[in-house]
Amino acid sequence: MPIPQRRSGLILTGMAVALIGGLTLVPLPRQLAQAAATPWYCVICGDRGMVDVLLNVALFVPLGVALGALGLRPRRALLAGFLLALAIELLQATLVLGRDPSLSDVLTNSCGTFLGAFLGLAAPTLWRPSVARAQQLGLVASLGWLAMVGLSGWLLTEDPADGPAQLLQAPTEPFLDQFAGVIQSARADEVSGSRSLHATVVTAGLTGRLAPVLELRDGQRFPLASLGQLGQKPVFSWRLHATRTLFRTPAVRVYGGVLPDGAVLATLDGGKTGPMLWTAGTVNGERHAATLALTPGLGWMLLLPLNYPFDLYSEWTSALWVAVPLLLVGFWAGRARMRLLLVIGAAVVLLLAGLEGTAVLFHLARDGALAWGAGLAAVVSGWAWGMGRGA
Repeated sequence: MPIPQRRSGLILTGMAVALIGGLTLVPLPRQLAQAAATPWYCVICGDRGMVDVLLNVALFVPLGVALGALGLRPRRALLAGFLLALAIELLQATLVLGRDPSLSDVLTNSCGTFLGAFLGLAAPTLWRPSVARAQQLGLVASLGWLAMVGLSGWLLTEDPADGPAQLLQAPTEPFLDQFAGVIQSARADEVSGSRSLHATVVTAGLTGRLAPVLELRDGQRFPLASLGQLGQKPVFSWRLHATRTLFRTPAVRVYGGVLPDGAVLATLDGGKTGPMLWTAGTVNGERHAATLALTPGLGWMLLLPLNYPFDLYSEWTSALWVAVPLLLVGFWAGRARMRLLLVIGAAVVLLLAGLEGTAVLFHLARDGALAWGAGLAAVVSGWAWGMGRGA
């Protein structure tokens, strides 16, 4: 192996190991109870188990690519990833507080390493394919993007109620805060297809984690609807197919410091109207509200592991989610020497089928001009990149 390639492989491997260590070996004392409740032998663990599986696979992909750059074949890279994952789980079990070691992590991390090594081995073909192979890769990437958007659309559809629902006040939920305020009134409404929860409360200061105020429950494992307090923010969520399949359930939050730190009389509201989630908080006669449209481009929210504020500008995040995979479609179109007008026409058809078709099929809201513009720009940019690589 040439010395520059080996040096690059070592640098990439060091960076990948440092990233993995930083994300897996930092103590989380607040999660001690949750970690203790997670059995080591579980494979898809917890209410967001599918999110953990996919993110654990993705975490070790860069390591596999780096090991491939060092010349390791996928099988040996798989063994290296397995040993590193096993060492991390042992450290989490013995020295690192608040982490939950599990068989799932070892399996998914090993799979991620193998996948990364395979991608590294296939990199020359992916980077400089023949015209015929570029056409095949472009078709596969287009179908993969359609599958991603279509799956997102299905996961964002409502999971219907199982029998009559019961309204619970300040329910106790594992790993969530208990609402410590006083609930003066509570009700659930359903008018013309719009369902909502309403509560008048006296708060008891800020919460560190989500504290459910009202939950609408039926006969299934997960709440049908939930209205709660997260710090200063009212939060509302409705059960979707994503909930049942252990992805993250999208929630709408009001930003801007609605609930002060202390006892205050407040009205909390939240609901679902068609493909729109909304929530509001009213304090001293001043109402603060937020909405979240369930669109095909909202698939990114299904994979969030924690309460990151990416939903503050959800249209921008959705546009990135739609656009980034389309860079590959455009790149391989450029490598296939397709004409620009043909590429743009194909991109419009692809976006119509993905964004509009999914919205119609699953009765979702439509993504706006930002997602469309980002998608077209990504295809054209990828095409220019692919054409340049062949120069």
